[in-house]
Amino acid sequence: MRILIIDDHALVRGGIAALARSIRPNVEVVEADNCRGGLEAARLGPWDLVLLDLNLPDQPGLFALA
Repeated sequence: MRILIIDDHALVRGGIAALARSIRPNVEVVEADNCRGGLEAARLGPWDLVLLDLNLPDQPGLFALA
């Protein structure tokens, strides 16, 4: 399973990643802290799950969906 987490809060990203790894130890988690980094990481897909913060510092998260 591959999960992409895009959130500007390191504590939130780390907590979700740790939870995912505790439930499924072989999960691959990639983290990005802004929209630009998230879009770059998204190109490395396919992803089974993407968690996207809508309030990012560089651009709104909705921009990534367009």
